[in-house]
Amino acid sequence: AVDTQADLASVNALNNGTLFAFTGEATVVANPDNKNVYIKDANSYSLIYDNKGATTLPIGTKITPNWIGKISIYNGLVEIVPISELVAVEGEPAVVTHDEATIANVVEANINKVVVFKGLTYTLETGKNITFKEGEQTIAGYNKFSLTIDEPVEGKKYDVVGAISINNSTMQISALSITRVPE
Repeated sequence: AVDTQADLASVNALNNGTLFAFTGEATVVANPDNKNVYIKDANSYSLIYDNKGATTLPIGTKITPNWIGKISIYNGLVEIVPISELVAVEGEPAVVTHDEATIANVVEANINKVVVFKGLTYTLETGKNITFKEGEQTIAGYNKFSLTIDEPVEGKKYDVVGAISINNSTMQISALSITRVPE
C-alpha cells in the first residue's frame, strides 16, 4: 500500500525513497525547463523533478489530485519524482504571484519556495555560480536552469525571481529570472 499525503508539508517530511499518493491540491508556480517544476499548496512549496523533461504544465495550472510520486533527496534537496502522469485540472491557469523575500529568508524552512528578491546586485562567478548581494549580505546563487545572464551593470539593481534551494549544506538561490530595475 502507498501512503496518502494531503499536503506538501507532509510530503516534504517523508524519507528518501518513500512512495506516496498525493490527494491534495497543488498549483504549478514555476516550470523553467519541464524537468524542475515548483508547486505549492495552501501552506508549502515543493519541487517535482522529472528527468524525462515531460512535465509541460504551465505556471498557474492546478494538478489533478491522486497522483503517485517518490521522494528523492539530492544533496539535501527534497525532490518529488513523478511515478504517474501529472494531469492539469480543466480550466484556465491561475495568475501566480511570488512573495517578496530578502536574503534573510533563504533558510531551510523555505526550501523550494519561489520568491522575488527586490533590488539585488550580483556577480557572475565560475561555471554556473552567482553571488547575490543585498546591502552587505551575500548569498550563493546557482544558474540551475542555464539562463542567459548578462554581465551586471555597475551601480544597477536587479529583481531576481528564484527558488530557495540547498546544495549539501549551502543555502542558495536557483535563479529563474534576473531583471534590471528600471531607472
